[in-house]
Amino acid sequence: MYFESRLSGILLVLLIIVFASCKVKQGVKTQDLQNQNVENEYLNDGFVKAFIVQTDKTDEPCEFLIKLENGNLLEPLGLSADFKKNNENIWLKYIKQRRPGRCNNAQPVEIVEIKKRG
Repeated sequence: MYFESRLSGILLVLLIIVFASCKVKQGVKTQDLQNQNVENEYLNDGFVKAFIVQTDKTDEPCEFLIKLENGNLLEPLGLSADFKKNNENIWLKYIKQRRPGRCNNAQPVEIVEIKKRG
């Protein structure tokens, strides 16, 4: 009798753990889908994924550049102080400028819109 009640208790605990872990996995899947939907919305709106790169040059405008996913470097005109953080992930809309760049290997761009990317 004692053995059966103990076995019932163990089975109950195991069932609770199994059901609890299923809900957590479902929550993770839901969050992944939401993140993917947000990413698709930004990409469809014309944003590109990028991040801020702080160079060893301390003079403007070359101290902070933007690196695109494909490796291209951009020289942003008028980058807000809110985004002057090394390795800050961002969403970016930009327009290429036709003037020569002041930073080596970086295309001058005007920022149309910029947002932090989590």
